[in-house]
Amino acid sequence: MSPLSTCQVCGGTGRRTLPQPTDRCAFCRGTGVHPGARMTCTTCGGVGAVTAPPDAVRCPCCGGTGWARDWPDYIWPDSLFSCPCCGGKGVVAAKLANG
Repeated sequence: MSPLSTCQVCGGTGRRTLPQPTDRCAFCRGTGVHPGARMTCTTCGGVGAVTAPPDAVRCPCCGGTGWARDWPDYIWPDSLFSCPCCGGKGVVAAKLANG
């Protein structure tokens, strides 16, 4: 490092910024999705069954519920489905004990 170069770690300030510790959001259980929010299964269109000869069979993706089991990554943050406590991130700032 030359005498005129800036420190790559602290940017010349002499201080290093550490990431904020986080905990899993208790409200959404770390999913980032508002509890109770539901998204229609895209395979069966919310019907719970798919048509296959000779009869309709239970949808293999939602198990017949009509609701998606997994939330795609593009749903949050800042959507109608995002958790109001963590903003869809699934984590909140950790509360650190002093002492």
